[in-house]
Amino acid sequence: MTKFGFKLRALRELHNYKQEYLGDFLGIGQSAYSRIENGKPDNLSLGQITKLAYFYKVTPEQLLGWDGKINMVLENGEDVNKSNHNITVTTEERIKYLEEKLEHLMSLVVNNTV
Repeated sequence: MTKFGFKLRALRELHNYKQEYLGDFLGIGQSAYSRIENGKPDNLSLGQITKLAYFYKVTPEQLLGWDGKINMVLENGEDVNKSNHNITVTTEERIKYLEEKLEHLMSLVVNNTV
């Protein structure tokens, strides 16, 4: 079972939901949902992950356990996470970026340019 599958199962059991209920919610059968929890999904879309995250009131990143690092190897074979390259965005940088985007969108709404 993957960490993602383990989280889904823990959340489902915490809320006393049946696999059938979650399968219906996603528009798939119980056995297909069971395969997701067991780490062997047929096809798991980003939309389904987002839907599950919304359902449990968490972010897709929290559900997937993403730590903000990008696992990437350069053409020369160098592992980005083990090098001096710093591509991780801090929470503060992300908040600042989102605040700037929000400010921009608000100015568009105020100026009726949307």
